[in-house]
Amino acid sequence: MWQEVNVKARYLLIIVIAFVASACGGMITLTTDYDTTTDFSKYHAIGVKEGSSSGNPVMDQRVLTDVAETLQAKGYRIMPENQADAIAFVHAATPEKHRYAAWYDSWPGWGWRFGWGAPVVEEYDFTVGTLVVDIFDANTMRAIWHGSATDIVTGDPEHDAIKIQRAIAKLLQRFPPRTRET
Repeated sequence: MWQEVNVKARYLLIIVIAFVASACGGMITLTTDYDTTTDFSKYHAIGVKEGSSSGNPVMDQRVLTDVAETLQAKGYRIMPENQADAIAFVHAATPEKHRYAAWYDSWPGWGWRFGWGAPVVEEYDFTVGTLVVDIFDANTMRAIWHGSATDIVTGDPEHDAIKIQRAIAKLLQRFPPRTRET
């Protein structure tokens, strides 16, 4: 009977871990920062340039297009680098991450943290997609704005395209930043 309970508990733990991993993977995290001394009203034309690649040239092109279209929808002219007031460098990365789950395979107890046997460790691999947009003043090459969106790549190209487009729209909603009033 205890072995049956132990097996059921193990399956329940695996299901809970899978659910938590999938729930965490679906949440896009946005972060932005900017140079508080910059007058963002002077920027009207932005060049969009590829930074580091994700390793998928099709996705990289899609991301560049999405960034350019989102900035254009906000009223910016997309221009070649030599004619732009600011330059947006777009970086994409899809690093492999690891998650570990451990429990004890023994009797008595539920088999997780309460047993006396040897620990059983399982490793789960998943990919975290990160998109970074860095905007520089074209004349001084000083960084004026930084934004990143994480957890946007799932491995399904059709789903990723939609998720990336939404992430870019949300991220660039924060550009230009609302300047602090003194």
